[in-house]
Amino acid sequence: MPATLDLSLVRRLAAAFPGEGWHSIETKSFIADRGVQIWSDWGPAFHVVEQGGVYAVLLPCAWFTPPRVIPLHAHHTHHAPTINYAFSLIPLTGDGYGVVYVGRTHDLEQRWRGHLTRGERNDGGQVKFGLMDCGLYSEPDVALRALRQHARIIYTVLPGPDHCANRDVLEMSLCAQLAPPFNIKSER
Repeated sequence: MPATLDLSLVRRLAAAFPGEGWHSIETKSFIADRGVQIWSDWGPAFHVVEQGGVYAVLLPCAWFTPPRVIPLHAHHTHHAPTINYAFSLIPLTGDGYGVVYVGRTHDLEQRWRGHLTRGERNDGGQVKFGLMDCGLYSEPDVALRALRQHARIIYTVLPGPDHCANRDVLEMSLCAQLAPPFNIKSER
């Protein structure tokens, strides 16, 4: 049976974000920070192992005041100059958090691990490297520690291949609605 788009579901979830149909988890629930050592405990994400979904990463808006600038690079096959993109965050929550990144995946737990562990740019570290690109941090480990201690993830579970179109369109809808700065790329 082919995957189909349930546009009413996608519209309902996009309109309700971050409320009904969405869940929230603090990234520090996965981490035990012991100074030099940071221990991971992925038990709080056990319920989303191999579960597809859409998620947003939120950080304190105060980190992006005054506005930050990210250099947007063209695709590696193009030799175009960078485009500097200036942004600030709009508070989404009552405690001053805003969305910096929206993603979709077939396995939420695996994807969150990619964001919250050491790795290269192409290993799922868009938020960590976004924090570095906009000048908040100069070292990957320092950016990663800040992300682990302060980020919040808001997510909805849309499991299985039959929801692949729903995940894709919901991610695009949230990007259009929230303009997360770490999702923005230069022309290709």
